[in-house]
Amino acid sequence: MLKYRLLPETIEVKGFYTTHILHRIVAVSDIVDEAGNVIVKAGTKGGFVESTENLSQYKSCWVADNAMVFGDARVGESAIVSENAKVFGHARIFGNSKIYGNAMVFDNAWVHDYAEIFDNAKFHGYSTAGNRARIYGDCNVSGASSVLGNVHICGNSKIFGNNLILNGDTHINGMVTPISYHPTIADNMTNDSIQIRTLQ
Repeated sequence: MLKYRLLPETIEVKGFYTTHILHRIVAVSDIVDEAGNVIVKAGTKGGFVESTENLSQYKSCWVADNAMVFGDARVGESAIVSENAKVFGHARIFGNSKIYGNAMVFDNAWVHDYAEIFDNAKFHGYSTAGNRARIYGDCNVSGASSVLGNVHICGNSKIFGNNLILNGDTHINGMVTPISYHPTIADNMTNDSIQIRTLQ
């Protein structure tokens, strides 16, 4: 049974290489979470998707407000994309994750578990965010970064490089630039007192 359909209302969005035509969605049945609570009532208009491939018809995932999902991006399970957020490229949003505000998730980035990306944050490359990670402010996370645990990345932070692992109770409000291609771990950091050790 379908939980939403595409409406005739469309918008045109310019991607990196092409223009995309997105359709607003509307719920055709109540959408309930795992606890049985109705989170979207039938008849509620949602955000915009390029096709039904972008948003799963299963479980309670949803695109709300004026959020946009297009390209080969996928939103599934119980994930929510809302407000003015954009998810595109080959990004994957699933679990109980939330993307909102003016956040952008694109390229081959994956966001899952209870991770949240919001404000004006950009999360892209081959990066992965999971557990209860929070990425917000005007930060930019790219490369092949893994943001896990109770990690908060905020402010104007720029996180990039290959195989960078941020874990534990970590709070970053600054720049992390690994100069090697070996996995790097940063645990229990606060603000700009950043200590990074390279794993051998």
